[in-house]
Amino acid sequence: MAMKTVILAGGFGTRLSEETSARPKPMIEIAGRPMLWHIMNIYAHHGFRDFVVACGYKGDVIKEYFSNFAIHNNDLQIDLQSGKRELLNSTAPDWNIVLADTGLETLTGGRLRRLKRWVSDQTFMLTYGDGLANLNIQELVAFHRGHGKIATVTAVPPAPRFGSLELAGDSVCRFSEKPQHSEGWINGGFFVFEPAVLDYIEGDATSLERAPLERLAADAEAAAHLDGAAHAAPRRVIEPGLGRARPVRRAVAQVRRQRRRVDNLSGIQDAVRVERALDLAERLVEHRAEHLPHERTADQAVAVPLEPPAYGMVRICRAKS
Repeated sequence: MAMKTVILAGGFGTRLSEETSARPKPMIEIAGRPMLWHIMNIYAHHGFRDFVVACGYKGDVIKEYFSNFAIHNNDLQIDLQSGKRELLNSTAPDWNIVLADTGLETLTGGRLRRLKRWVSDQTFMLTYGDGLANLNIQELVAFHRGHGKIATVTAVPPAPRFGSLELAGDSVCRFSEKPQHSEGWINGGFFVFEPAVLDYIEGDATSLERAPLERLAADAEAAAHLDGAAHAAPRRVIEPGLGRARPVRRAVAQVRRQRRRVDNLSGIQDAVRVERALDLAERLVEHRAEHLPHERTADQAVAVPLEPPAYGMVRICRAKS
């Protein structure tokens, strides 16, 4: 039986609202093709051609596109009198696609749970409908089969977002524009799961990236795959959700400012997104307060923009033999 790939494509895409008012985010085009098509092409290139798409917001747009895929992607000759249509130079990929409605407000874990009938009997892959990567899927699957755990997550270093300043008093000692040094690892968005992952999801209000992955890590049932040359040895996800240390007072100020903004948000998805970021910031404050070097002063701190965390972080360590 061919391994299936689940693609989460039901979110509101609020951060690209200028593009998503009429179509879901995965249907935004790149080089003339929907992002969703490009994601499927990544998997198909490595021999995985069975897909289950979790639809939600404007899912009818996704269904229309694939229902009329041949018309959208080939030349067409039409006899207006008879209504006869003929596809010219017709080509289509040999993909098998399930387009399943998983609800409008359902969170990522809930969407996966609603797909139980298609993924409950074998190992399957999962990814988001808005992320592309140059990833060797065959190696990812082989790594998953080799460690015997329930979950595999790709771990990648985050792209630098900001230039940094090093200060001494009010003097700038060093300026670095988007330094390339590592800031730890983030969830790369390409997963392999065993069906047992469904037991970690309670219902529609469950976010896959929160309780399920955190519990899998706590149960030693999650492993991190570092694609390509970076993958030197099996690594284990031991603590998702925590980023690198920041000065505590900066994190506290960030949380307080952002908390005041939540009351002004009208969109449910915006509020949920900010609340998740604030929860992460609060955990970071609590966790890091006692671990910051005592000799480090405020003047020596790296100046950073005070924004919610952009990524879910994973900390990895070498698995014990």
